[in-house]
Amino acid sequence: MRKLWTVLLITVTGCALGGQVSLASAAEFRDTTSPDSLSLVGTSPEQILIIGSNVTYECTTLNGAGVATTFPNTTLSFAPSYSGCKAKVAGVLVAKITVTNNGCQFTYSTAGTVTVSCEVGKSIVIEASTCTLKIGTQKAALFSVTYGTVAAGVQAVGNVSGIEQTNNCSASGEVTYKGTGVAKSATGGTVSFS
Repeated sequence: MRKLWTVLLITVTGCALGGQVSLASAAEFRDTTSPDSLSLVGTSPEQILIIGSNVTYECTTLNGAGVATTFPNTTLSFAPSYSGCKAKVAGVLVAKITVTNNGCQFTYSTAGTVTVSCEVGKSIVIEASTCTLKIGTQKAALFSVTYGTVAAGVQAVGNVSGIEQTNNCSASGEVTYKGTGVAKSATGGTVSFS
């Protein structure tokens, strides 16, 4: 009986103050077509991986094939691919590079994180003529990704730091990724974030 009075008191107080009493809802990715496969398209001029204070890897194109998903959902997964890539040291172009995905996936969460996962023994390989950098499965989810709904789908803006990597280059220091992409429906659905 006491619980009933407490619920009633909260409801009456909320209404008297002009507010509404409702259960909080978690953010979700939505799609008018469910299940659906999505694609990821880079929308910032460059997708940038920064190593320490003076080494950058920049790619002009980001694409990604999405994993079939049922909606609503709190995660979206993609196998990214990059092209038009180059390495710079202290802002000076030093080499063209290739980025090979090797089946790794990025899983974006409504919590503002991205998880990088690869098959055992595999990694994303970034190669220049004399230098190889590898990004494999990360031990924890990485921060920070923000989302919003745009006309084309769900926009993800990443400023992700703490990326673990190995390399045979002289590059050292914290690794950060900066870039923007849009998740779109591959079947004509409308993708949103709310």
